[in-house]
Amino acid sequence: MPARRWPPSGSGSPANGTTSADERGLRELIGRARDCGLDVHFQCDGDTTADPGTAARRIVQEALTNAARHAPGVPMRVHLSQNAELTRVEITNGPSPLPPLVRHQSGAGIRGMTERAAAIGGTLTAAPAADGGFTVTALLPTGAAR
Repeated sequence: MPARRWPPSGSGSPANGTTSADERGLRELIGRARDCGLDVHFQCDGDTTADPGTAARRIVQEALTNAARHAPGVPMRVHLSQNAELTRVEITNGPSPLPPLVRHQSGAGIRGMTERAAAIGGTLTAAPAADGGFTVTALLPTGAAR
């Protein structure tokens, strides 16, 4: 079987604004990340039947991509909690004993995640964690940008 790449090729949003196959579900996205060799732990609280929406999936995809680049080999955790008003998604990774696969870049990924959250009335924070890892937290209106 050929090696899979992360992020999946062709995972960008189509220009016509339709939902691509890569945006069908957060669980599917995490499954693909695992298939590519990433150690991703997923926890979901609250309304576990609701779709968290495109913005949440895209933020998780970018955060996992960043963690894979900057903290290779480190387990990652995605925690999703939802209720009728708010979707909260937190992506964390610990410190890596290995050097990053890429050197510091422009921060366009974090900027893009922040802009995506703000576009639907949400917020995003991305900061180093006390243990030397990194945490991305998005607070998004539930049902936004579905």
